[in-house]
Amino acid sequence: MVRLLLVLLISPAAAVPATVELAAVTGDPSFNQLQITVDPGFGLTDSDVSQVTGNLFADLEVDPLLGQVSEMTLRNGEDPDDGLRATDVSFSRSVILVGGYSVSGNGLAGEIFTPSPPGVVTPGTGEFDASQYSFLLDQGTLAGSARIFGTTTLLDQVITPAEPITGPGAGTGTVLLTFVEDAGPFRTYAVLLTLPVTISDTFVDGSLSVDVTASGTLRAEGIVQVPRSEYVAWTLAEGIPGADPQADINGDGIPNALAWAYGLGKDDDAGAWRPAVTPGKGFEIPLPPGGIIAPVRVRVSQNLGGWTDLPVERISGGQNPLPAGSTGTITVSGSGAAREFLRLEVEE
Repeated sequence: MVRLLLVLLISPAAAVPATVELAAVTGDPSFNQLQITVDPGFGLTDSDVSQVTGNLFADLEVDPLLGQVSEMTLRNGEDPDDGLRATDVSFSRSVILVGGYSVSGNGLAGEIFTPSPPGVVTPGTGEFDASQYSFLLDQGTLAGSARIFGTTTLLDQVITPAEPITGPGAGTGTVLLTFVEDAGPFRTYAVLLTLPVTISDTFVDGSLSVDVTASGTLRAEGIVQVPRSEYVAWTLAEGIPGADPQADINGDGIPNALAWAYGLGKDDDAGAWRPAVTPGKGFEIPLPPGGIIAPVRVRVSQNLGGWTDLPVERISGGQNPLPAGSTGTITVSGSGAAREFLRLEVEE
């Protein structure tokens, strides 16, 4: 006799999406200082430091149990006041028999963006290739004058979104999560982003060509709150926060965790997908046409005292757990035992 026990166990959580607002840190001279250099040639190079302030947003894929990030998209916010701002800078230099110049940069502002989202992060270390992201200055002016070899040139360059100064991240960045607290169905982490950046451009005004470069390491921090598992995220979306995974919220014979794994809503009738004992054949597990969204493990016991994985030889398709994306009807052959119990476990 084969009996089915729909005992659903939730295993360690996989990644869940989360968005966090990050503010540029202040007070540490190692970070958020852009070293900006202008070079019109002729040995007239000069540099100044601009302090970066403001905010950006990060769309993350977070493992809520381990506090690790696997994917990250950096972007600007939708509010006009969102973004990064840089303090004004000034440059001047003169060389005997060559000439000199005086230039100021004012109203500088920009953003970090992700050209090909999402960016990939190594979960165990939080490290990522910084070149997946770009730093863009799209507001401000560079204005001044130069007199070189007797020729006077007025420089008046407006930096706009149509004509920005931009450059990729450089080297290796990190995004690190530090546990803060658990509260109800949520887990809270402090987020710390470190991103080395470079930018470069050349401005031509009349006979004067000026190379502009900048480099620095941006650091920003924020707080993110995530559901404590993918299943919990589903309960929140369905309006049943923290619902028992083994309960059957709508009485259709399918526990909540299995309804989630089947890609169903809490009110969807899952009766058609209820596993059943088939006399003379064994056991059938019908799966939804769209496929399951989480692995389902089939376990077996002779006495309810000890559970082991059902051998793959007894499962059509030869896989246990049934991988995410599985669809159709899975058949479990009988073992010939006088009594046998099967259990389905949902894995996140």
